Amino acid sequence: MVTPFDSPYLPYDPTDKSGFSYQTVIKRWPIILTGVVDQVHRDCHVLSLESQKEGAGESILDAKIIEGKTIIETISKLKYQMGRDHALESIPDDGEAHVEVYNKELDRLASLGQNTWFTAPWLFAECYLYRLLRSYCATTTHWKDYDPFFSQKMHTFSQSGSSIRKIATSMHELDSEKNVLDKEKLPILFREMLQMCLWGNATDLSLLTHVSADDIEHLQSVGKDAQIARQAFILKDNQDQLWKHLSSLEAGRVDFVLDNSGFELFTDFVFADFLVTYTPFVSKVYFHPKLIPWFVSDVTPPDFDATITSLLDPGFFPFSGDDNSALSPEHLTELVTRWKGYIELGVFNLSVPKDTPLGGNAQPAEFWTSPWPYWNMEMHAPELLATLKKSNLVIFKGDLNYRKLVGDVQWPAWTPFETAVGEGFPIDLIIEAVDHEVSLSLTAFQAHATVREPSNKRLPTTSKSGRHVEVLILGGGVTGVIAARTFHEKGINDFLILEARNEIGGRLRSKTFAGKTIELGANWIQGAQPADGPANPILTLARKHKLKTQFNDIYGTTYDHTGAVDYLDVFDKSVDEFVNHTIYSGERLTQNLVDLSSRSAYDLIGAKPQSAHARAAEYFNNNNFTYRDFSDENFMSIDQRGFKAFIQEEAKEFLKPGQLLLNSTVKTVSWSSSGIKAGLKDGSFISADYALCTFSLGVLQNDDVQFVPRLPAYKAEAIESMKMATYTKIFLKFPKKFWFGTEVIAQLALYADPERGRYPVWQSLDHKLFLPGSSIVFVTVTGDYSERIEALSDSQVKSEVLSVLQSMYPNLTIPAPSDFYFPRWHSDPLYRGSYSNWPPSFVKQHHDNLRSNVDRLYFAGEATSVKFFGELRFLHGAYFEGLDVAKSISECIKQQGCVGFKHFNETKNAIPYGIDISP
Repeated sequence: MVTPFDSPYLPYDPTDKSGFSYQTVIKRWPIILTGVVDQVHRDCHVLSLESQKEGAGESILDAKIIEGKTIIETISKLKYQMGRDHALESIPDDGEAHVEVYNKELDRLASLGQNTWFTAPWLFAECYLYRLLRSYCATTTHWKDYDPFFSQKMHTFSQSGSSIRKIATSMHELDSEKNVLDKEKLPILFREMLQMCLWGNATDLSLLTHVSADDIEHLQSVGKDAQIARQAFILKDNQDQLWKHLSSLEAGRVDFVLDNSGFELFTDFVFADFLVTYTPFVSKVYFHPKLIPWFVSDVTPPDFDATITSLLDPGFFPFSGDDNSALSPEHLTELVTRWKGYIELGVFNLSVPKDTPLGGNAQPAEFWTSPWPYWNMEMHAPELLATLKKSNLVIFKGDLNYRKLVGDVQWPAWTPFETAVGEGFPIDLIIEAVDHEVSLSLTAFQAHATVREPSNKRLPTTSKSGRHVEVLILGGGVTGVIAARTFHEKGINDFLILEARNEIGGRLRSKTFAGKTIELGANWIQGAQPADGPANPILTLARKHKLKTQFNDIYGTTYDHTGAVDYLDVFDKSVDEFVNHTIYSGERLTQNLVDLSSRSAYDLIGAKPQSAHARAAEYFNNNNFTYRDFSDENFMSIDQRGFKAFIQEEAKEFLKPGQLLLNSTVKTVSWSSSGIKAGLKDGSFISADYALCTFSLGVLQNDDVQFVPRLPAYKAEAIESMKMATYTKIFLKFPKKFWFGTEVIAQLALYADPERGRYPVWQSLDHKLFLPGSSIVFVTVTGDYSERIEALSDSQVKSEVLSVLQSMYPNLTIPAPSDFYFPRWHSDPLYRGSYSNWPPSFVKQHHDNLRSNVDRLYFAGEATSVKFFGELRFLHGAYFEGLDVAKSISECIKQQGCVGFKHFNETKNAIPYGIDISP
């Protein structure tokens, strides 16, 4: 039984308004439909004139005109519905292929809420559009054989006469060299022919005439320069491998999966002619058309026949004054006559009977106009795949073939092509180039690929691909490691931690800076152990693994933009106001009153800072529940192994080989009631019965990981309703210390700038309790100010920081720092911020939904802790969530199923607003 390939990434769709898919729906498709309406209208006008002639079969012509007007009305209605994002209508049963296929997919998309013009997957909707247009003609009596794009295709083709005659003359002159082409000349000619087939008339085909030793040298210089110029548009170039493969054949077979008719089909014929006429390697060529009008200009069987007929018609390509008289039309006639002979002899073959009408029954060619990606060919069109496997080389032309080869899903740019084409579609040689008709969403098209039986030449997949575990833990931070430890303690050891970085620890990140280990993220154990209560579990682990920490007092010296200014009295008052703020907030919480912003709570207790000093003090004094549970002590990690050492050492005690994969970035998570499948950056996949997602709130908000299907609306609302804050430490190393901190009490400094939040909190690491002699100091910014400085260069931020130091010490000349560094948490796709923050609009139901599972996919992290959210400050929130959610998953596994956590489908106001918004 054939198993369908399941892409780990979402398809492109118009919901991304910055993408080409959106532009296609809002602009390109309406223009195409307008063109069809105009063409049918013109054809009806011609029919009307015909019907007025004497002896005309009025009844038939009149009936055809009536049907034509119906087609116009139907397409006009379609255009109207498209512009207003209506649902895609079912395709009527017109007796032709794939009606049921398209309609079943429409039903599936409807169940997901993705069945409108601006929500449906781009590739499906585009294929559906042309199949729907075909049904408008197929259900008539007199328009069954009508191609609404035929006149446009032929008109465009007729404008290519000059280029076509040039190519024909070049081929005529090449014919005189046929008997002297040797192994040195053929590869060069092959590359030029390949370029012509790829780029059309962009190739200088004059290089093909009168090939001599001098010409070869010329091609290797001028021709090489031309190819170098085009190299910027080639994503992967396997010309040499392709030639090596072709030149190993004897009377081989080449297949073209055709794209555009007209000039492009002509260049396909030229390339095929070169292969069978001028090399001994190929004796047969097969051309694969579409059976219905498709994507405006794709080749149909009538197009194939009309191309040969038009090329032999002396009047089809009018001469212009710019035509060179040396370009005889006889050369074109000579060339195409040879092709016509090849068609009669079976050297050139159409893959379906030449007289196949539009919409004709010609299995297995019907697959080309299905909505399926090519990786499903083995399942839906095994005969076609078997036919292609008989070929020695299959050439896929154009952007649509490329989109179908890779499924038109949002593969990361680094994905190997061998992975993107799926597991059921074996390929070897590839050449890719930019298609100028495709932009934004697509950057390349597949020009050449061989299709053969799978062989050992195929790129190997990583050993992790296809692995299945009982529980998959996404993220190796504190939550993930504690969850893994919990599973281990519950006797569940078939788990796997996937971590994107080269070490576990999550937002516990350290760095060697000026010869010392500094902490970029979490740095403190906040809240230790009251005399009669439990210890903070982070403190317990730190003690267990002998982490070196130091008590960190919050008091220090104070400054403003004029220098050292003692406003500790203002600071002490702010501390009192914070205590009252906390009491007031707690009372509101116990009375189930509506949540307020911190600023509103301060204002309601009369704490309204009027000075820069008061604003700076208030900025500093903000906290949450931690000290109520443990104590009011802060312990700062100064361990030169890094703060992360406590969780890394803990993991070493239970993790076994095969339970942790580092450097494994998750890009997609497919979830359902039957299990989970994670797609990694390297293209591999891992499945599981259950998964625990510990990604930061910021990662979830920024769509750095795609969930397939999308997370339910209630879950998405919860994720977007919470705030991801950023906390940034900016480190400076100076030649020697010149700042505060000579006494134990002076560990910190508070700077009051006229602009609130501008480089306010300073801490000296060159302190006898921390890193004495290090000459390192750091300043902290948060929130919007963190995001602001991430948009600046290092030199700009350094200049601003030094200007603040100069204000703090106006009588000193501040030296240039020897080292400078700050992390960009908000911009980092692995974090997108530092810790979560609970905004006033985020209600308890939101939090329940944030914490709730979707089928077998669970979520945990500091953000899901109702009491200790804010991991950079409160690591124990992450700890408790990993512990609690892992226990719940363990129970589900032991009981072989469970409901999971509660959620609310809608989060509503307690009392409606009572506003009538009806028109």
